[in-house]
Amino acid sequence: MYDIHQLTTLTTDDLPLFGSICAFYLVYRLAMSNLILKKIATFIKVKFPAKFIHRSFDLIHYTSSALLGLYALSSRPYGHCAIWARDCVEDIKPMEECYMSEIEKVYFMIFAAYYVVDVLFIYTSNDKVALILHHMSTLSMIFLCIYLKVQILGMIIMLLHDVVDVPLYLGKILTYLGYETGKDLSLVTFAILCTWFRMVNYPTVIFDAYLNGVNCQMPHKNVYWFTWSLLLCLMGLHIYWFMKILKAVVGIIRSGKEAICDNRSESD
Repeated sequence: MYDIHQLTTLTTDDLPLFGSICAFYLVYRLAMSNLILKKIATFIKVKFPAKFIHRSFDLIHYTSSALLGLYALSSRPYGHCAIWARDCVEDIKPMEECYMSEIEKVYFMIFAAYYVVDVLFIYTSNDKVALILHHMSTLSMIFLCIYLKVQILGMIIMLLHDVVDVPLYLGKILTYLGYETGKDLSLVTFAILCTWFRMVNYPTVIFDAYLNGVNCQMPHKNVYWFTWSLLLCLMGLHIYWFMKILKAVVGIIRSGKEAICDNRSESD
């Protein structure tokens, strides 16, 4: 029986495969959006059909990606680092080869393909500048992690971001459907998860990566520090969006009637 947890490597030989996955993912997104989600939006007569379609696809992606990532990393000795990275300095050191399990490789390919394809759909968002910066930083970071053979660092960051985005996009869908209570609960859940994963654990990962940059001998040290600077860039964006989330949560606590806004990419 084929073992999806057996170790493999990710190299430049996989670029044709990745290109094919990106092409397939684009077709998949267009088919889902136009053949399924568009019909659902028309049937339920949602107020903002275009936003409902694109954010519904995002919810489907982040939910499936988070579940795939949790499953892929759960069997790995560093899987806990996405939840608490205090003792993960050794885990994220550069390796001789870009080793990962087969299922981790699938997770990486799908994660990266989503962001490559999503660049074509940024026009559906209002906060385009911040979102372009986010996508470019994310893609550059994960590809450079592969180049530097610190793929475990990339995997950990991928998962801790995926998990947080599920309640965010669920809240957006509930907003478009007019479910105020569910929307508020989703926003508060997102704020709690964002606080832990992005405001506490993510800086811990950044610090661990800093220690390795200082203490480890490695080729392409300048590229490593550039990659580390991308982690800081993402941290800055998270702080920017987190402050908006806190403002919305305060509104819910005070009035219970604040609508969740798309604090990452749109204003309604």
